[in-house]
Amino acid sequence: MSLDLGKRQQADINFRYILSNIANYIITPVISQVKSQRRNLIMANNNSNNRPSGFENLKYEIASQVGVNLKEGYNGDLTSREAGKVGGNITKRVFQVFRDQHQNQ
Repeated sequence: MSLDLGKRQQADINFRYILSNIANYIITPVISQVKSQRRNLIMANNNSNNRPSGFENLKYEIASQVGVNLKEGYNGDLTSREAGKVGGNITKRVFQVFRDQHQNQ
C-alpha cells in the first residue's frame, strides 16, 4: 500500500517536527550540561592553589636541561624541534623510571 504524495509530505513534516523537538528538548540541554561540567572542571583545575604538578616540574626540568626556554602558560612560539626535544625527553624519562621500577621487582 503506497501513500499518496500529500500524505508522504505530511509524514515527512511530522517526522522533521519530532526530530527538531528531540534536538531542542533532549540533546541541547544535555550538551549544555556537559559543557558546563567541563567548564567547571577546567576552572577547578586552574584554581587548585596554582601549584605545579609533578609533570609540570618534570617538563620545566627537562626543558632547561635540553636548552629550551619554556615559560609558564602559552608556548606557541616554540619550534616543532624544541617541543619535540622536551616531549621526547619526557617520554624517555618516563620509560626509564618504569623500567627501573620493574627491574627492581
